[in-house]
Amino acid sequence: MIMYKELLNFNNLGSFEEILFVFENISISNTKKLEDLRDFCLDSPRFIRLPFSGIILLLKFVNLIEIKDESVIVTQSGNKFVELMGEDEGAKLLFASLLLDKIDDSVDLHEFLELIQVRYHTINNNYFFRINDCPLKYSNLRNLLLELGVFRFDYGYPDLLFIE
Repeated sequence: MIMYKELLNFNNLGSFEEILFVFENISISNTKKLEDLRDFCLDSPRFIRLPFSGIILLLKFVNLIEIKDESVIVTQSGNKFVELMGEDEGAKLLFASLLLDKIDDSVDLHEFLELIQVRYHTINNNYFFRINDCPLKYSNLRNLLLELGVFRFDYGYPDLLFIE
């Protein structure tokens, strides 16, 4: 199962709000037919261009859901995530942690950000890397981690991302 390579085929894995929207609709019934879920989510006026397939693959990648017999099932990790969904920061932190763990476990994803590319910024007192140090094929993961607050953009240094 080489799911992370499939993730790289999507240029957009959704915003955290979109990911929560899809996951909430899965968790309401705990098991839902994939096709019914897709239809419901894509017909929602809340989001114009919901990257449904990318979000489903991402939720599967971080082990919040499983897909069996065309049904989406919430995993044990997913049930823990459900408990934190009311707390925006707690849910973001858990999701970011799950995603970082999976990136770390996926050997080929180590090229996502090599340790040698990370440097210390003495003025801001934290670690950073140049945006261009992250290969373009991982931009979907980089952008999601930026939104989750793992990385921070500073307008004083437009080509750097700071690690929080």
